[in-house]
Amino acid sequence: MKKVFFGGLKNHWKDYILVLICGIFMVTIIFLSNSLSDCLQWIIDGQITGNAEESYSFFDFSITYLLLVFMMILIIFSYIRKRSYDYVLLDVMGIQKRHKYIFIGCEYLGIVVISILGGILFGAILSEIIKIELEKIFANIIFTEINYGFSPFRMTIIIGFCVFGLLFIVFDEAISCLGMDSLLSCGKKSGKPVKTRPKVFILGMTFMFLAYISLWFYWGKVSKGIPLILLSIGILLGMISIGAYYLCYLRKKENKYYKKITWLDNWYHRFFYNINMSFIITEFIIVTLYGFSIVIFDNIPVNEPQNYPYDVVWMASDKDIAFIDELKQKYEIKVKKQPCIRVTTTDQGEHMGISASAYEKWTKESLDLKDNEIYVVYQRERSERNYLGIDFGTKKPRIYMGEAKDDLWQYVAGVPTPSNKFDTSFNIVGEEEKILTGVFGNKISEHIIVFSDSYYQKVCNRVEGPNLIVMVQIPKNYEKVIEEICAYTNGSGIVYEKKIYCYK
Repeated sequence: MKKVFFGGLKNHWKDYILVLICGIFMVTIIFLSNSLSDCLQWIIDGQITGNAEESYSFFDFSITYLLLVFMMILIIFSYIRKRSYDYVLLDVMGIQKRHKYIFIGCEYLGIVVISILGGILFGAILSEIIKIELEKIFANIIFTEINYGFSPFRMTIIIGFCVFGLLFIVFDEAISCLGMDSLLSCGKKSGKPVKTRPKVFILGMTFMFLAYISLWFYWGKVSKGIPLILLSIGILLGMISIGAYYLCYLRKKENKYYKKITWLDNWYHRFFYNINMSFIITEFIIVTLYGFSIVIFDNIPVNEPQNYPYDVVWMASDKDIAFIDELKQKYEIKVKKQPCIRVTTTDQGEHMGISASAYEKWTKESLDLKDNEIYVVYQRERSERNYLGIDFGTKKPRIYMGEAKDDLWQYVAGVPTPSNKFDTSFNIVGEEEKILTGVFGNKISEHIIVFSDSYYQKVCNRVEGPNLIVMVQIPKNYEKVIEEICAYTNGSGIVYEKKIYCYK
């Protein structure tokens, strides 16, 4: 029995190697994604933050992991088909079920162990190469060696064993419930000819178009999941249609058809299996290029100089002007003051409000705003540019004139519901991405809302909170200036430091 089993394994060594290569590739990507996220976290924070980078990596690359799992399902599925005749022969020869499971278990355990160890080895080598390059790129930002710690090894082993364990359960249950014959017949065309499908092609193109259009609307901005799902469906339908067209085209070209007769026989025989495998590979490449790489590059702490034009931005008041002038004379700092009001939107974002005439003096750009018309200037990082606008992206935002307060929202089962204190009469007539004070807030706060002169003059004197933006450039004595500002505000003011936010 042992000779028969290992003889069959020897005859299918190429298929076994293919499974190992795919397994090693999957584990390498898992390790690489974990180590890269840890390296970036080290650059951002200057230290390893424990579980933070592990959850960060898992959720950001979960789609990539899912595609790798489906790829492994198809690869193992194909391998079982080819090995099934050896398993049937063992049954005919009267092998005991216990011994059969031991043989198959050892065969599968070899795949698991070699895949995980090989994946960790290749992943560690690639991670070290990338780590060295990151240290060169950010030599002026970090002053210690980047260290991704032990968490990539731990997470890779955990995820790897979970994935391979899940695959074993899936195939074991599928064979037990459906039977080997059903599994072997899956993916066949059952003698039906491959036909062209123009409707499927049109439907696929429609889904791709919807994926592109969705990027400009609510669900596309909130999450990339919807566009990715629509694009994936479109690609699958397009591949089915184009694949069928290509095979039908080859039938008419005898010189090309007979040259590829063996390859084409496999495609005709298992058309949908091959389409599925091609789709998984295509989808993986797309997700890697437009998902994996975007996650990596969006989180690299590269900050353009214009993102932080000032060393300190302080939300002050008129009563602070005397202190500011004294500070200016004492330390020869450069100060720019801009009257403003604090405003709050229903998404719990707090912003700076200025008049249209003040905006024109500031930027040399004229705005013709009337009554309750507003213009929004978003101050956001590169990775947040396509996010929803104020008040969840609506063109008629609800705005409260003043700082955020607890009584602006009513909490029902922990969910904040805006109260009637928000003004609903505003209308956004324009918006742009521009850095004026700096990216000191998050994607929903510290933007600049420009009001019409008439409306601003009507409300500016009755709005509670800071009414002056103080933007400071400190050529020297930075620590002393910061120390005096902090002592003056006594921790009660809103003071943003470039030093803290620039490499956050």
